[in-house]
Amino acid sequence: MPINVDKELQRNRREAAFGALLDERLLNHYGLLCDPLFNEEIHRFWNLWKSTKDMILLSKIIRHNYCCLAKEYYLKLKRIDGLDVSEITTLPSSAQIEKNYIRNQCGFCVE
Repeated sequence: MPINVDKELQRNRREAAFGALLDERLLNHYGLLCDPLFNEEIHRFWNLWKSTKDMILLSKIIRHNYCCLAKEYYLKLKRIDGLDVSEITTLPSSAQIEKNYIRNQCGFCVE
C-alpha cells in the first residue's frame, strides 16, 4: 500500500541531505552523531559482512543507518515543525547507541 507524504524534507529533488543540514545550521547536530561510514562504503561493508559474518561490520552499517534517520529527523524538526536550531535536542551519538544496544543485539559486548 503506498504511503502519501504531504511534506517533503528536501527543497528539491537535487538537494542532498548534507547540503540541507548545512543550510539549516544543523551540521553540528549531525557531527555529534559520529557516523562511522560514508555512503559509498556501505556496499563494501555489506559485502564483507556477507562473506565474513563479522558482526562489527554489521554494527557499523546499523550505526550509519541510525545517522541517516537522525539527519532526516533533524530536518523534519527544523523544516516541518519550525523549531529553531537551539530548540532541537541532539540525539545520542551512534557510538553510544552501538555500545549500549547494537553490540548486545549483535551478540558481543564492550567493556
